[in-house]
Amino acid sequence: TASKNNLHDLVEKGIFRADLYYRINVVPVDIPPLRDRSKDIPLLAEYYLKKFAPEKEIKINQDALRKLVNYPWPGNVRELRNVIQRISLFASNEINLADLPDEIRNEHPMQSLTKACHRCLTNEEMTFEEVVACLEKNLIQQSLQESKGNKTQAAKLLKMNFSTFRDKLKKYLME
Repeated sequence: TASKNNLHDLVEKGIFRADLYYRINVVPVDIPPLRDRSKDIPLLAEYYLKKFAPEKEIKINQDALRKLVNYPWPGNVRELRNVIQRISLFASNEINLADLPDEIRNEHPMQSLTKACHRCLTNEEMTFEEVVACLEKNLIQQSLQESKGNKTQAAKLLKMNFSTFRDKLKKYLME
C-alpha cells in the first residue's frame, strides 16, 4: 500500500485504524515522488508499454520522452501508468508529441483534436472507412484524455452508449 500521509500520526489521532496500520506496516519503504526521480521515467514508461502492449514494439521518440521526463507528475507513478496505458491503446510503433495527453504537451484539448482530425481528413490515401475509423479513434482518445481515463465518463462525453463505446475501444485495440 502507498500513502502520502503519515499513517502512524493518523493512528495516534484516531483517524486511521490501528489494527490495519499494524497489518500493513511490515516493511515501510519511503519512495520519493516521481517528480524527484525523473531518471526513472524512461524505464517506467518502457516497462508499462511492454505490460500494456506486449504484442507491439512501441518506442517513444526523443521529443515525447523529453516532455514525459519534464512533466511534474502530480498523480505520481499511477498517473504515468495511466498515461502510458492510454497511449498504448492507440499507438502504432512510435509515440511522438501528438500522442501525449494535452496536459503534458500544454496544448488546449480542442487544438489537438482539430489537428488529429485534419490529418485524417487530408490523407488522400485513406478510404472512406479508414477516415471514419481515424476520426472515431481520435474522438475516443480525446474523450479518454478529458475524462482522465474514465471510460464511463468518456462515453458520456461522446453521448455514446457505454457498450458501444467499449466495443469501439476493443475494435481499435485489435488494429
